[in-house]
Amino acid sequence: MSVPSLKKTVSDKDTEQKLAAQMPDFAAMHALSKLSPIIVRKAHAIISHLLIKPGSNIAVIGQKNAPLAFALSVINPRMRYTAFDLDARHVKQGTEKYRRSNLRFEKSHIAKSGLSENSYDAVICVDFLHQIYSGATYNKQVVEDTIAEHMRALKEGGIYILYDIASPPEDEFVLLELKDDPNKNTQNSDQPEAMSDAERLIWFSANARPLHPQSARGFYMEELSPRFPGTRLFRLSSKWAYEFILRKDMKGTWSTHLNREYTFYTDIEYRRQLRRENARLLYRAPQWNSRRIKDCFEGRFKLYDENSHPMGFPPTGYICVSEKSNPRAAARIKERRQTGQSQN
Repeated sequence: MSVPSLKKTVSDKDTEQKLAAQMPDFAAMHALSKLSPIIVRKAHAIISHLLIKPGSNIAVIGQKNAPLAFALSVINPRMRYTAFDLDARHVKQGTEKYRRSNLRFEKSHIAKSGLSENSYDAVICVDFLHQIYSGATYNKQVVEDTIAEHMRALKEGGIYILYDIASPPEDEFVLLELKDDPNKNTQNSDQPEAMSDAERLIWFSANARPLHPQSARGFYMEELSPRFPGTRLFRLSSKWAYEFILRKDMKGTWSTHLNREYTFYTDIEYRRQLRRENARLLYRAPQWNSRRIKDCFEGRFKLYDENSHPMGFPPTGYICVSEKSNPRAAARIKERRQTGQSQN
């Protein structure tokens, strides 16, 4: 039996160097596994629509968006990402915690000319528009100006991805059935976290939209006779039922997030605004994050139309993909398919 030549064997030093070169990816994947599954699934949904060439510059817009930006940079490492935030503390935290060669964090007033013109191959705006809409006392003009700013930052042919919430029609009514929990303390009207879901909904109906004048706060709702023992049934607009469902399981943030209104634009309004900015719509659809549905929706409530017909779970998000281009120019459609594999 011949002894292998030492010249042909890989030294321990070479092996260590190769392993060290791979460690950043292993470390990133490990860090990715520690993120919320909801954030990781959202990142996968966004990346699946980002069909642009490797090396492209991508702006990620949002508040407290460091974990999502990190997930994007790991899932598709061939792109270069810049995550913008209004708060310098969040920028500092992201820079220190999520170190990636293809990811950096910057402070910018991203709603007011904070991005350089014609600089990005893609702009991803995640869960941000509803925040600036609410912060501006529920003013849609601020949202329109922000979308225009994002489109201005895109290169010609660049991709704009909106991931937020689309509102159902406010004049449609639904029935929302919640479990009754008489053991919950219903006397602490200033602590909605301590209430049952039914009592919290009643409290929410009187306190929603706190930035509006007193006469414009809250929304119309009525309680009906329950269909089953141990439940309570409410009739309210589909918009406000959706608002309650989206925030129902947020622990410890009911008071601090009360001023937010998630559902301010319908799908039609999103599309109309993008057309005003010469954006060509490529794709839009509601999104259902299966992890959030399992954790927050299943077994927690039931929705019915006004004829008491069961309805499915509402979407957990909305994605809209558009391209910055002349809407009257010719369109080039790309399609990706799996190639057939030869069978042995």
